[in-house]
Amino acid sequence: MSVSDFTPGSSTGAVDGPSPIAFDFTEEDHEGYVMLAPCGGICNSTVKYMKNRLYDLSCEEGCKIVMSMKDVDFIDSVGLGTMITAHKNCDEYGGMIVYCSMKPMILKNMQLLNMDKFLKITPDLQSALNLLDW
Repeated sequence: MSVSDFTPGSSTGAVDGPSPIAFDFTEEDHEGYVMLAPCGGICNSTVKYMKNRLYDLSCEEGCKIVMSMKDVDFIDSVGLGTMITAHKNCDEYGGMIVYCSMKPMILKNMQLLNMDKFLKITPDLQSALNLLDW
């Protein structure tokens, strides 16, 4: 699954209109887990292109999800809320979602919000896979 180079606001054709936000979302099935990889900003304008699939996966019994954040440039409050809901869904259904490879500034913001105490955040893919190995 891939949403290819979505640019919200580009349909207006107005020169002074909103700046387009590039976004892509891929999903790869691996043995024992699903890898999700958003690219661009996870925000009010783009979250609708990944939310339904993320929620479907997070509500599967015993789900194991890794979300690679290496290509995420920013996360707004709507994006953060989506991440939190996916985490809660996984907990409710006996699964786990691990967010890995965040850019330093995003990780710092997550730490300032104490999200690193609530969400499972790891520095890299191997650390994420180690957490999923239960």
